[in-house]
Parts: sequence; C-alpha cells; structure tokens
Amino acid sequence: LISGPALDEGGASLFEVTVHMTEAGESQVGSIGECLFSYIRLLQQCPVSEELWRETQSIQEMNFRFRSVMQPMGVVTSLASAMQNDLPVDKVLSGPSKLWELDKAEISEVAGMLTCARLRLVLAMKSFSEEKECPESERWYGTKFGAGALPEEWHKAWERSRLGDAGGGAGAAAEAAAQLGLALPMQNPFVAEDLELKPQPAEGVLKYPVKTDASSIGISNSILQVYFRQDDTFNLPKAHLLTTFYSPWVAESAENRTKAWVWATAVAEELNEFSYDAEAAGLSYRLTQTSRGMSVTVGGYQDKIPVLLRAVVEKMLAMTEVSEHTWNIVHTVLLRSLKNAAEKRDPLGQASEWQQRLVWQHAVTAAEKLEIFKTLTRESIQGVSSKIFERCYVEALLQGNLMDPGPVAEAMGTVLRPAASVGGSLPSLCAARLPGTEDSSWPSGGCVLLRRRGTNPEEKNGAVIVTLQAADETLENLLRCQLAEQVLKQRCFDELRTKQNLGYIVHCVSCAHELGGAGSCGLQVMVQSETHPAEVHRRIRVWLSAALVELEKETDDNLEKYLKALLVQYQDRPKNLASEVSRNWSAVSSRSFRFTRRAEAIAFLQRDPAELLSEFRTFVRESLVRAPRIAVEVLAAQHDDAPPPRREEEAGDENGGGEGDGGGEIVVVLESAGDIEAFRKRVTWRKSPATIET
Repeated sequence: LISGPALDEGGASLFEVTVHMTEAGESQVGSIGECLFSYIRLLQQCPVSEELWRETQSIQEMNFRFRSVMQPMGVVTSLASAMQNDLPVDKVLSGPSKLWELDKAEISEVAGMLTCARLRLVLAMKSFSEEKECPESERWYGTKFGAGALPEEWHKAWERSRLGDAGGGAGAAAEAAAQLGLALPMQNPFVAEDLELKPQPAEGVLKYPVKTDASSIGISNSILQVYFRQDDTFNLPKAHLLTTFYSPWVAESAENRTKAWVWATAVAEELNEFSYDAEAAGLSYRLTQTSRGMSVTVGGYQDKIPVLLRAVVEKMLAMTEVSEHTWNIVHTVLLRSLKNAAEKRDPLGQASEWQQRLVWQHAVTAAEKLEIFKTLTRESIQGVSSKIFERCYVEALLQGNLMDPGPVAEAMGTVLRPAASVGGSLPSLCAARLPGTEDSSWPSGGCVLLRRRGTNPEEKNGAVIVTLQAADETLENLLRCQLAEQVLKQRCFDELRTKQNLGYIVHCVSCAHELGGAGSCGLQVMVQSETHPAEVHRRIRVWLSAALVELEKETDDNLEKYLKALLVQYQDRPKNLASEVSRNWSAVSSRSFRFTRRAEAIAFLQRDPAELLSEFRTFVRESLVRAPRIAVEVLAAQHDDAPPPRREEEAGDENGGGEGDGGGEIVVVLESAGDIEAFRKRVTWRKSPATIET
C-alpha cells in the first residue's frame, strides 16, 4: 500500500493510493475500496490533529536540514520543477520539502475532496482478457485496455463507507474503522530527538574502521565483531549499520537457504507495522537471506537506530512460528516472484543465472529454487530462527555520528548472548577456477560452452555471456582488468551494437569473484540479441580476439589517457555517508578487511606510466589472450538447436572472421543438468577467507 501526491504541479494536484494485490485480492476490489473509504471517513470526520501535523513538520524539517548530498542532475531537475511553482526566491529550495503553516480548515477542505465523484480507478490484472475487459488499443504501443464507468455496486458501497450513518460524527467513524483494524497514526516512536553532532576525540578520528571488543557488553568476540568508525566528514546526525549473520545451518543446503529466505520474508512482513513509522522518521532497515546466513542493515538518524534494531532482532528471535495469515501472504508473493524469475526472466538474466550456476558451488537457478519452494509448508518453517541463531557468528560495520558502538551492539545482545560459537572458521564461498595454461590438456583460451533453451516462449531474444578468467584476483590484476575495460567497453559497443547491430544490450566489463583475494578476475562480454546465440558468440570471439591484439599494440599516449581516467575514478571521494560506508563494507563482506584497498589502488596507478603500461601489455598477452573462458548461450523459442550455417562470403569478412574463428576454442559443451554437475567435479574450487580472528 502506497499513498501520496502523484501530481502537484502548476495548480493541479492528484492524490494517489496504490494497492498491490495477491491473486486472491483481485476478486476483492470492492472490499478493498470499502476499507479505503472507511479510512477516508476518518480523515474527513475526525478533527485535524495538531500533534500529528507538528510531528510531520518536525520530520520534514529534519530531512531538509540534514539531507545527504544529491547527484547534480537530481538537484537541477528538482530546482527546475520548484521554480515553476511560483515560490518566493528564498523558498525555492525549502518550499517543496517542508510544512510551513498549519491551516486546519484547508486540510479539512482537501480531505473532503476525496470522494467517489472525483475518483479515477485503474485496475491492472493478469486475469483480464483482451476480448472482455481490454478490447481497446492505445495508439502509441498498441497496449490493450478498457474504460468505463465505476460499477454502480462499488460506487454505492464505497460512498456508504465514506459517509457512514447520518450524524455519526468522529466517534462513529473511529469505531467503524476500528472494526476493520484501521486507526489514525499514533505518536511515532522513531522520530529522532538527539540531533547533536558528537564530539570527536582530541587525537582525531582514525581514517579507517577499527575492530572493537564485544566482550565489554558481555558477548564473545568469537560470536560478534564490530568494525567502527566515527564520521568526521559529512557532519550529519546519521549512521549506518551493516551486519552479516553467518550460520552453518543456512550454508548447509539449498533447502535450508530457501527456508531462511521464506522466514526472513515473513519476519519483514510482520515488521511492516514498524517499517512505515521508521521510514517516515528517516530510518530504514532491510533483512535478507544470504548464501551463508542473514544480512541486517539499518540506517538513518543515529538517535533511534538502536530502537529500530532492537525491534528487528527481537522479532527475529521471537518468530519461531509463522502465523497462517502471514504464511498465506508470503507464500503467494514468493511463489509469484519465483515463477516470474523461472519463466519470465530476460534472456541476459537467464544467461547470468546459468553462468553463476556453473561457477559458484552453492548457486541454484530460479527453477531449482522454485521446486524446493513448492515442497515447503508452513510447518517446515517453524523453528528456523532457532536453527539460525543457536550457532552463529556476526560481523558488522557501524559508521556515522556515534562515539562508540556500544548502544548499537547492545541492541543485538538479545539474539547473540544465548548463541553458541561456530568455532574458529566459517563456511566458505567457493568459486570455480577453470584449468589454465598449467593444464596441458586445456588449450590456450579454451572455452566451456553452456547452452540452454530460454524459459519464456514469447521472448524473441537470446543472450550470450563470455567470461575470461584471466588471473588471480589480486589488486594489481584487477586494476589491469579495469584498465582493459576502460579501453574496450566503448569499442565493444561501437562494433557489436552500432556496426554489426546485434542488439540493444551490449556490454564489456571487468569482473571478479570478490573472494577476499582468493578468486579470479578477468573480462566479461554480454550481448542480448534476436540473432542466433551461436552466431553472436562467434562474433564476440572474433571481435575479442582482434581487440586484445590491438590492445597490446595500443600506443602509450592513448593508454595513458585511459589510465588517467581510471585513476580519476579511484580518486573520486564519496559524496555522502552511505557511499563511504558502502566502500568500507566491501572490505568486511568480502572478509579481506582491507580498508586501505582504494588508497593502494591509487598508489599503484600513480607509478611510472612506462612501467605500468609495460606490465599491462604483458598481462594482456599472457593472461587475457590465453585466459580460459566460460560462454553461456541462451536460445530463444525461434532459434534452432543447431547453430546456423555460415555463408561462404562471411568466411573472411570482418563479421565472420577467418581461420579458427578468432580463438576461444570450445573444449567442453554442456547442455543438461548432468553435464553441469559432471563438469563442476572437474574444476578447482577457490575458497573465500573463513578464519575467525579473535
């Protein structure tokens, strides 16, 4: 449920209420309307609450005063819009963002306009048919739709809900709403009260987060480790907490991970009563399942972060059972989501999914996850919280306007104090390393081809992703891959998209496993096209082979321009606290704890250009050109299983390539789940850092 002004420009204003319905809800539009207009009756018949207005005014004042730096384009756009509203010059910035004067009569007048006579109802349902509900076509894209008067039955019922009994007044309106579980908002417990900036230590703030001692709040360091940094840059009364709860039980199997996902969604559903108030007060939280446990993030005004965090973790701990009402909602939403992911995902998304299925040891496809999900019952989710938290280990990053992490860490104590340690190590993430030049049976640049039929019969496009596993993911190698991306990404687009017209989606990017230095890095080329994927793959191979040869021969002057551009990207400072926290969190989530990584990258890129470029050319020649490859081809319904024959005139042209088709010899072809599993047994699995340093 989302509501608010959808249009407030040039003297015109629309108030919009959006309700996302389940399949069962599609047959209850009349009842939904009755609930909505019962609440509108509350607004119209109850006195305007000055306390609620003052609270809202206070929140908007805080949000305006302490808002983070926006992107320049967003600032210009919002200013241009505000300047059309006939505001005084000194109110162009603040006018649209704040409440100014309480006018109860005007508020009542606007609320009184919310009637069926002024209503425009828009319904979008999968159950609608073109013949019955949507017989017309709009002129631009041919979208089918229908239009007509509001059904008389709904009109009468909704107006009856809005007006109530004659002479009933505010008391009767409140009583009628209460029967539907509706009421006007109470005081928001998450509105920040302490907005003062915390004093910084006399010796100054350390540049990078440091690990703190959790034993001071009665939690073992083998169960909780918090990395903390007080903000000394952005000077806002805000903070961010990011946590990962590592659980051996979750990491144990795909079934357990699916159960944890369902349980986390159920917890979030039951926390909706908190999430609206928290969001209105400038706070946010997110609870998600990860491949090895759970992730909890909380951000906003630091004054109330412990309050919100405590509400979240207490619900996590207490929710040993999922109510039937919550289960029905969650099951419907997740089943729909998984079916869409398994059957309707775009071809490039499917190719990425299969690439991950081949490379990541614990990865499953949406279709596999759907089959697991179908076996679950409400009873099978009972006790998930106990299994997650009975043995767990938490790593967290806390950064912002705080002097120490104590109050926030204390809020997690409810969950963590009863927990047992997982021991000295964690379950590892494992990524496949293809055989390289060290394997005499594997040719230079040898390619594993995974070919799959797309799942959406209406989709005309196929997709191809080619990944080069060039080298170990050291910082130096990753920077060389990023320099190669700087040079090749536009050339890739110009050739495959603009010149060869293969499709609208064409990318060439650097990639890495991000296993804390234990994985691989390289390049990745992605194309989504109506052209047969085998032909697209061949053209990628031809272009890539020539592009890498040209890259090694690129002049120093040209390469230095790209080198400077890459250096500028690394030197770019974060524009807001969230961006800085995100950079530091990558060091924690990867478990490298290498907070100096960006500074090291800058130092590396500032070395003597001649030396850098010499090393880069060697890397291109010995690592990128010879890199083992993974190619995924996703075929559309229109594509034949067999690759299309090449025309003779293509044999030597710039699109077709010549002898050998440009390298990337296909060594293994995988087409079934059995093929994938057999190949996964052949590769070397690289593991992420797993040791817990106490």
